[in-house]
Amino acid sequence: MRLRSLAVRNFRAFSNAEQPAIDLAHSVILCCGKNGSGKTSLFEALELSLTGSVERLAGIETVGQVLVNVREPDAPARLTLEWAHNGVDGATSAEINGNQKTLLRIPGQGGRDSGIDPVSIPKLIRSRFRDESGQGFRF
Repeated sequence: MRLRSLAVRNFRAFSNAEQPAIDLAHSVILCCGKNGSGKTSLFEALELSLTGSVERLAGIETVGQVLVNVREPDAPARLTLEWAHNGVDGATSAEINGNQKTLLRIPGQGGRDSGIDPVSIPKLIRSRFRDESGQGFRF
């Protein structure tokens, strides 16, 4: 699986303003910045898009309130991750409203259904990206 781009809006450190998608179509991506600039938010957006959850926040009941940018709590957080796998282009997207998170939607090329079961995507991602210890993710 190859990650193509990540669009993030109103998610944790990212504002609700329209922003260009983050280009992920490279072998190596360097993410650096000052404290509070959004490095962890970027990785949590990827984790949520890839697995459907943020493991670090597993015990928090109001996880939606944690993921939505505090400056605009009434606007939903939106994530869209574009990817390619075995010749199929697709995208996962999530919208988080306070305490509620929608299921991942996976359209294929041209907006048609890719034929990939949404439940299998997190399993596929976890099996591909788990490190040897089975604990962390490797990208």
